[in-house]
Amino acid sequence: MNKRTKEVDDALRKKLAKLRFKRVVRVAYANHQWVNETDDQGITLNVKKNVAMLVRKKHKTGILTMAQKGLLATLHSTRSIAERKKLCTIVASLGCFTQVPPKIRARLVPYLHFMVVSAGRTLMKEGDMPTCVYFVVSGEVEMSRKLMNKISRKVESKPEAFFGPGDWIGEVELLEENSRMNTYKATTNCEILALDDFDFRAMLMPYVKKVWIEKKRAIASLSYLKYMNDSQIVSACKFGILRQYDPLSTIYPDSSDNIQHVYFVLSGECVILQCLYMRI
Repeated sequence: MNKRTKEVDDALRKKLAKLRFKRVVRVAYANHQWVNETDDQGITLNVKKNVAMLVRKKHKTGILTMAQKGLLATLHSTRSIAERKKLCTIVASLGCFTQVPPKIRARLVPYLHFMVVSAGRTLMKEGDMPTCVYFVVSGEVEMSRKLMNKISRKVESKPEAFFGPGDWIGEVELLEENSRMNTYKATTNCEILALDDFDFRAMLMPYVKKVWIEKKRAIASLSYLKYMNDSQIVSACKFGILRQYDPLSTIYPDSSDNIQHVYFVLSGECVILQCLYMRI
């Protein structure tokens, strides 16, 4: 009897050791590409693409630790209560979810899938049906669209924007109920959280839809933008941000070297101050 019990204990010990080893291998595999990461700019023969790549904002990589990545990669059913609480804190610290209400954010945790995407991989393809939403944790993703080249008379892929940590990808098509309008391709090694379309509609859609409608109303109220077509309005809502400023607050100082936004006043009044610096 004692011998049989010992054999059972040995078998259980070996099984647990194998499970721990597999978990270590998964974590190591999820992080192996960061070891040899380089600063290659990827210069090509496309001049416009080269300029866009060289002047774009550099995004930070490696925001999460290996322990946090390993925790995100585990199944929610296998997580302890302490691990689930820790995950809520991790998700709350990510730039992707800073604008999401805490209650909705906590509900998302069990349904988020952690992914590691290598450079060059296509995440979404133009014309496909939307099946998920991606949240960029680290790395950089290029958004492009197929356009007709008037000179060569050929359809070419033209980069339109770059997305980095804190950005959402793929929610617009679910909001508009359209097929994919752009192709998204990872330009660097990326860490991404994925959310299925069913879970997005159940938890995030009501909140995101409300913000989306507010953006459309804001654009419709501006006579400056009344000649925009539907596609341009969707693009403006995608890149536009609604912000509220307190009285006497500064929208941007005159010392800003690189102003990356255009501001449209929806309500209230703004004063433009010009300062003349003189040497005495």
